[in-house]
Amino acid sequence: MTRIFLSFTLHLPPLWFCAIALQTASPQEDGIAERSGGYVKSNALKGKRFNSLSELNDYLARWNRTIARLRIHGTTRKQVYTHFLEVEKPQLKPLPPERFALFEIGTRTVHPDGHIQVEDAFYSVPYILVGEEVKVQWDEHLVRVYARDAV
Repeated sequence: MTRIFLSFTLHLPPLWFCAIALQTASPQEDGIAERSGGYVKSNALKGKRFNSLSELNDYLARWNRTIARLRIHGTTRKQVYTHFLEVEKPQLKPLPPERFALFEIGTRTVHPDGHIQVEDAFYSVPYILVGEEVKVQWDEHLVRVYARDAV
């Protein structure tokens, strides 16, 4: 489980969902995979060109109302939108009031001058870490450096 995914699960209220780790390359353990992206590409967008994002959005909104919502799902054999309204929508909970702050993570080696580079900026760290590898977590507002399991 990645640090970003773990942070996201901790951002949500308890019991919103359960992350279940599966063994890699074990398709028998996987659930039914959603293929909505492929369905949209091969059905709504195949062979089409749009002159603007607004034109694309208008087309997809109309396609969703007149085709996608009305189709019968291949696995469940139920109308997609009816199934959503009756089964899935009642289970939805409101989003947390604050937005999840996305961040990036990486490792850096502390330079001989006691700095690490994150994107185009340099940050000083304790000189005792020169030559060591540290973990770094950053977003547009904050850089955190983890060394020897401490911030």
